[in-house]
Amino acid sequence: MAETCNVDFDAVRNKISKLKNDASDAADRAEQLEQTLKDKSEALEGETTKREEVERKLQQVEGDAFTTQGALEENIKELKEKLEAEENKSSELEREASYSVLLKLP
Repeated sequence: MAETCNVDFDAVRNKISKLKNDASDAADRAEQLEQTLKDKSEALEGETTKREEVERKLQQVEGDAFTTQGALEENIKELKEKLEAEENKSSELEREASYSVLLKLP
């Protein structure tokens, strides 16, 4: 007794063709996603580089500001010392002038 097998070869071929098309579409989508990922990675790397450059510049500016502040504080200190010395000299001259006036009084 021979059994017969009824196979719809057209349906099998159509199914195989659909699976091949699906695989091709999936491969195309994978390539698109891979390119998108590559583009995004490059953009991120560029932004990271920019951020690092900005951070370096900020540190440099902060260092310059600190140095400038120190120099200004030193200048202020020196000017205060000179002012105090001039005030002392002025006071001394005033005392000398007053003493001279007192010596000249009858």
